[in-house]
Amino acid sequence: MTSLRVSRVVWASLLLLAMAIGQGASPAEASSNPAPFWGIVQAYEDTSRAIQAGAQWERIVFHWDAYQPAGPSDWTTGNAQIPGYVSDSLIQSQLNAGLSLVGVVLSTPGWAGRDNSGTIAVPKNLTLPYNDPENYWGRFMARLAAQYRGRIDTWIIGNEPDMTDTVPHTWNGSVQDYYNYLKTAYLAIKSVNPQAMVVMAGMTYWFDHQFNRPLYLNRVLDIDVADPTAASHSYYFDAVDAHTYGNPLNSYAEVMLFREALAAHGIYNKEVWESEANVVPNNDPASSQPQGPFRATLDQQASYMIEAPALALAAGVDRFSVYKMTDTGGESGGALYGLERDNGSLRPAYYAYAFATHTFAGVDGATYSWSGSAMPPSAEQVQLVLASDTGRTQFVWPGAVNKVTMRRGADRIIVLWNASPNPVTASVAVFSGQVTAFDKLGNTQPLPQPVNGQWQFALQPSSDNTDPRDPSLYLVGGSPVILVERGVFVGVPAPSTSDIAVPDGHFYRQANGRSGAGSLGFAITNSGGAPFWSDFTQHGGITTLGYPSSRRFTSGGFVYQATQRELLQWAPGSARAVFANVFDQLAAAGKDPWLQAVWMVPPSRNWSVDVEKSWPAIEQNHLTLLDQDAALKAAYYADSNWLEDYGLPMALQDEGPAVVLRCQRAVFQHWKVANPAAGIQAGAVTMALGGDMAKQGGLIPVSAALPVAAPLP
Repeated sequence: MTSLRVSRVVWASLLLLAMAIGQGASPAEASSNPAPFWGIVQAYEDTSRAIQAGAQWERIVFHWDAYQPAGPSDWTTGNAQIPGYVSDSLIQSQLNAGLSLVGVVLSTPGWAGRDNSGTIAVPKNLTLPYNDPENYWGRFMARLAAQYRGRIDTWIIGNEPDMTDTVPHTWNGSVQDYYNYLKTAYLAIKSVNPQAMVVMAGMTYWFDHQFNRPLYLNRVLDIDVADPTAASHSYYFDAVDAHTYGNPLNSYAEVMLFREALAAHGIYNKEVWESEANVVPNNDPASSQPQGPFRATLDQQASYMIEAPALALAAGVDRFSVYKMTDTGGESGGALYGLERDNGSLRPAYYAYAFATHTFAGVDGATYSWSGSAMPPSAEQVQLVLASDTGRTQFVWPGAVNKVTMRRGADRIIVLWNASPNPVTASVAVFSGQVTAFDKLGNTQPLPQPVNGQWQFALQPSSDNTDPRDPSLYLVGGSPVILVERGVFVGVPAPSTSDIAVPDGHFYRQANGRSGAGSLGFAITNSGGAPFWSDFTQHGGITTLGYPSSRRFTSGGFVYQATQRELLQWAPGSARAVFANVFDQLAAAGKDPWLQAVWMVPPSRNWSVDVEKSWPAIEQNHLTLLDQDAALKAAYYADSNWLEDYGLPMALQDEGPAVVLRCQRAVFQHWKVANPAAGIQAGAVTMALGGDMAKQGGLIPVSAALPVAAPLP
């Protein structure tokens, strides 16, 4: 009876929400992201209800040992009785329902393993070419991808290889073995389906943390970037995948750490997924073992279904999915993960997730902030969150009041919750006044009367301290409040466009590492009295300096922000920002050989002759370099503030395709040959991407190099 009552309330609320969307945004605005984002694992267990809950994609597991149980010549797709077989009728039914399908490939056959560890064994001969007849894994993946091409074009390679404590649970091999496994699969899949997407195995994070190991993803990437063949093959993957459970904060912190791992290896153009998320309920009468650590009440599980996806959106996740649709008998320790029980009844988590998918559909940008943080938080504040599990068993909520602010078309959506065990009040500024408040199940709630232009919401405290290792930690926050405020962004371009105006500056996504795809990017503003936006525009903006390519960061008492061509530097209290001596800094970091090999930037000449000379003599000594190339000389002096903006010339050298002038703060190239792909004609003089060199050379902290959502009020 309870489920039926909640169901009617929720679907009525969702209807009201759809009407509200229609009032505040056009249908195009309300669904501006056509890529599948919302998922439910094994949606096929109850397809109609999964669709009603907002599922757009699902994962289906393909077991290698079901297709080739006895040897490489097997292909038992005609025998639906073999465990692990995926029938064509099942696949077609899901496609007909409108679901996008992702295949996960597991289970090494006994004959193909290099040891007797069963389905988790490393396949034999992985170091052979992927298409060698003896590389059984490569042959299987090519055949599998070819058979399902057009129906399944995305493949996840393995599952949780980091899940090792005293014994391995899912992968009986080294990190190098997994890299070879991934590389072979990538080459095999792309050979038959070049447009396919290959996703690295989902990883748990917490096994590495608990056993004091470096992050598994970092270890894979270390091997990857050291492979001389990897860069030309897009590093043998298209996306990474985090598995997050228990604590909603994992949906933000783990994802951000995965993005940082990619950036630390100079890889920016990959998607980040969260394909498994949930918390197991501990008070469900359907469970034979209702008690257990890291579990939540049914009510808290419903709160999780709002908080976790909101945080995932704020972390820039490309796909989010709940594990899973139906209990299907439960898992170890009596864990029941289903949104639906095996008897067909629905948990409150189902309704909460449905409300999240409908309410957050079409969100262009999301920002996570908390009591005491800036809005958006600074790179340093984010780093404190990501480091909060140091010496702890969980990430620690950074503040009592937690808020995710989103933009959906012209509407603003705010999700509020209390992560502390004490009652707190959250203040929210009134903007348009056309606001509806909802609880996590989609029921409308009364709004408090505004006081001095602020709503005051009393937030329910958290009571989920179910980590037995540290009961002082609270996991799922108290019941969230969801506000939908219509018309806040009327007339303001969406961040999915090339760039948008923001308070006292501008937001650009062109240098986000993914060729401008998605809604993430970098804002350059005058906030805090640092005049980066003013000086950016004064120097010619994107035409001269390129697009902003980092967030602000602080180092050595200075505030910095990179554009593609320069590293801007501001001293607190100064009237303007200047260009940093980025090439002197790269030289000091030992990057000169890399600069010349990768970027055609010659090393600085030996200027020991400058010692004990007067400044005018030093300056003249360096400027004589310009006499070697009239075009470079003209470009250098074209800026009336040439010394302040570019620094002293340090080297001028023929690098083959171009004669290159290295200055302390900029590099100029006089091209001897045309480069049509880059739009460069022979004889042209260009300014090199000094800011990008600083970014790839390690001068910019990884946290500042990660793109973020556009600032929202």
